[in-house]
Amino acid sequence: MEAGTNLLTVLVQAGAALRQADVPFCLVGGLAVAILAKPRATEDVDIALAAREQDIARLGPLLRAHLQVVQDTTVIRLSNVTIWRVLVKPDMNEPETMVVLDFLLADRPEIARAIRRALPIKVGADEIPVARIDDLMALKKLSGRPQDLLDLDSLKDVDRS
Repeated sequence: MEAGTNLLTVLVQAGAALRQADVPFCLVGGLAVAILAKPRATEDVDIALAAREQDIARLGPLLRAHLQVVQDTTVIRLSNVTIWRVLVKPDMNEPETMVVLDFLLADRPEIARAIRRALPIKVGADEIPVARIDDLMALKKLSGRPQDLLDLDSLKDVDRS
């Protein structure tokens, strides 16, 4: 299975789990940029999640019911965002393949806004909420990493057209 297919498989499975639990979410990060603006390589799935750190204990078993979770206890607290990192095997036939699933917890107004305003995008047979371009730009500015600044340029080009 290709890396891009693995990412989309994990995205769809995570989306199904979150919808079942009635937890609002939206796709953000490099995969969202690739869908909305310009194809680019990415190695993870970033999902903004309408949850707080204390909700992780409840959401972990839910994800494990839908995904082959290898590890789901890492919480990364950065100055601008809290990330719950989950490692997933997308395909049991390829046990060495892993996908990083990063959940950006809605502990900032920019993240909560992106979730509220997300637009449904068709991914295979499913619809996945994806952050609007202006909300994705706000999140990229918030992060400020070199790749995020490059993504910001791609998103600005689409926003102008």
